[in-house]
Parts: sequence; C-alpha cells; structure tokens
Amino acid sequence: MFQQGKAVGSIQPYFLSQISEKIDGSTPIDKQSNVAAVNAQASKVAGLLADYISGAKHRLDIAIYDFRLPDGNVHDLVVNAINAAARRGIAVRIAYDQDQEDKTPGTIDDFLGAGSDPAPDGTNEFVNSKRFDDRVARKGITTEGIDPQHHIMHQKYILRDALTPQASILMGSANFTLDAWSLQENNILVIESVPDLAHMYANDFGEMWTSAKIGSTGVNDSGAFTFSIGTKVQVSFAPGRGTEVEGRIADTIAGASDRLLIASMVISSGKILRAISHSLIDVQEFAGLYDGGSMAGVEAAWGRAKAEATAGAGRKSKRDSFSSAQKAAMWTQLKPNLAAKKSLKYSDKHPHNFMHDKVAVADDTVITGSFNFSNNAMKNAENILVIRSEELASQYAPYVEALVQRCGNGRA
Repeated sequence: MFQQGKAVGSIQPYFLSQISEKIDGSTPIDKQSNVAAVNAQASKVAGLLADYISGAKHRLDIAIYDFRLPDGNVHDLVVNAINAAARRGIAVRIAYDQDQEDKTPGTIDDFLGAGSDPAPDGTNEFVNSKRFDDRVARKGITTEGIDPQHHIMHQKYILRDALTPQASILMGSANFTLDAWSLQENNILVIESVPDLAHMYANDFGEMWTSAKIGSTGVNDSGAFTFSIGTKVQVSFAPGRGTEVEGRIADTIAGASDRLLIASMVISSGKILRAISHSLIDVQEFAGLYDGGSMAGVEAAWGRAKAEATAGAGRKSKRDSFSSAQKAAMWTQLKPNLAAKKSLKYSDKHPHNFMHDKVAVADDTVITGSFNFSNNAMKNAENILVIRSEELASQYAPYVEALVQRCGNGRA
C-alpha cells in the first residue's frame, strides 16, 4: 500500500506497507515473479521524490543511509530528477553512509543485536557511479571515533532550498530502495515552507558535509516551533542530542493518557521500554507492533550479555542506565501485548521486508523520523520530529492499527 494522507497545514503525510502479493524469500527483489507489483508501488514513491526534487529553486541536500535502485522506471524517475536539478544550476549534494561497506557476515549478528538497521553493500558504488551528473556533489560519511561496527549515518531526509523562506523538508523512515518502497512499512512527511525548522536540518547536513563524520553532528540541532495553524513541532538530531531524542520519545510516551500506538522496527531502549510498560497500564487504548526478525537479534544479544555476566549480572553500557537483564525482563512483559511482523531473515541478496517504521502516537502527538527505539540509535546520525496535532495523529492512528491487525493475523 502507498497512501497519501490529508495535508495538515504545511505537513503532507504518506504511508507505506508491504504489497499484498506473495514474496519469494530466496529471490532478489528485482527478480521476483511479481516484480510488476513491486515496481508499481515503488514508482509512486519515486514519483513523489521526483516531484519534490523538481521543485528546487536554489539547492538540494540529500542525506540518505541506503540508496540503491536497479535499472528501470523507478531508478530513472529519481536519478533523472536529481540530474535535471543539477543541470539547471541547482546546487545538489548527496551525503550517504560509507561505513556499511565495511560490514562482514561475521559481524551482522552483532549489528542486528545492537538494534541497528542492516543494509547491503552497494550505496557507495551506486551514488558514485556515472549515472549521476558530475555536477552532483557526493560525500561518504563515516562513524570514525564512535564505533563503525554498530553505528551508522542513518538519516533519510531531503532538504530543499535551505536558508530561503520556501525551505522545505522531506523526511521519515524510508530509505531509497525498492524494498523500502514496496515491501516495508514506512512513513514519509513533506513539510513545505518551514524555514526555521529547515534551518536545523541545514545545520545538521552542513556539519556532516564539512567533517565527513557523524561524531560531531547534531550537537546544536534541537528546537521547538509552532507552525501557522498552531501545530507544535519539536526536532532533535543524534548523535549530538542522542540522549535528548531518547528522552523525548520516552517522555511523550509516558505522558499518554488516552491512547498509545507503537510501530517500531526494534524496541530496545531501557527508557522507552519502561515508558511503554508504564503507559500500557494507564492508557485507554493500546496497540503496537515490531519487526520479529530484528527483535529476535536483540533478544539473542541480551541473552548473550546475561550469560557472559558473572558477578555483575546486568552490566550497564556507557549510554544506558539499564542492564541487558533489566531490558529483557521488561520486554518479556511487554511482548505479549504487541504484534510482530514475521519478516524474512536478513540476507544481502534477498528481499528486505522489515517492519521499518519508527512511530508512536501518544494521545494527539505523533513521533516520527529515522530513530529506531533503541539505545544504539543514540550514537547514530538520526532525526526525529515530535508533532502535536490532533488531525495528524488521527491519520497515523488508523495506519498503525491496520498494521497491527495485519501482522497480528499472521500476514506479512
């Protein structure tokens, strides 16, 4: 499903879920027997990106973790739009995650266990290929100084015409791949003419571009804004504001009294687990889902940590006040109240149909962005928006509820 929601002032939401056709887990996505259905849905998202890109008047900054599109209509829609912008004099820059190329099969279990988002190699080759015009500036961003095995440049946003009154943002949870646009649950927001908010994204992008590293980014990139129709928005970036991001998610969830709806690929942050567990008792309506395969990796990592601990069972990480044993215990209590998408086991060559959203609806507030609800995400390059809007929440709520029902019935 690809669904365009109703615009709320300057905010236009879009909702994605896996196509209904059966997927062959042993066949690459572009070789599926139902590739026509894959391409049909992915083309709608590619068209959205192409239209957004074509509206640029001055500059275009793209920060993307995973960017790989096989030859065909979906590829051409996006790549041609980027090249056309560069050829008409728009300053175009693409910042992408470079360290994913360093992963090896021996580390993928650790990567998944840390709550990270795996992606196959190929973004570096794709972005730096001759498919892009030479006027498109490109730069790989590294995690040097943090931990390149587990931490990533995980952003997924396009900033258009920064530092102008028309500055706009396209953001959300979706990478730029066929899988993300046809097999995964994702959401996208296009927010038009929000120069103050866009300034935060411009600062984050500038920090990445200047240093080519994520370690020093996000430090000053946090703020609160009120849009023209009264919608209140908070924005934060990790890793510089990583603990603030985690805290904002946990505090918003903990403050829910009427309803709490969760759709997150993983839920492994101690603070967020505790907030959900407490709210589960208080709210009138609760529903949620996670990606079964991804959380299985986290559960296994918690089990290994518990087994390795001897006298200090429940050893704590530098960024987390909860031990693995404590988090595992909270998860054991919470898990029966959630639905799990039974996604395919991760493989470089096979389809990736993760439940990939990072969303919470707490009363009339929506949390969305690239930040998985994990402790590990605090050290990634990430962004979130916390948006207080009854009208927007009323659209995210049935989307999450439909996903819960679909996955709870055993469907992918």
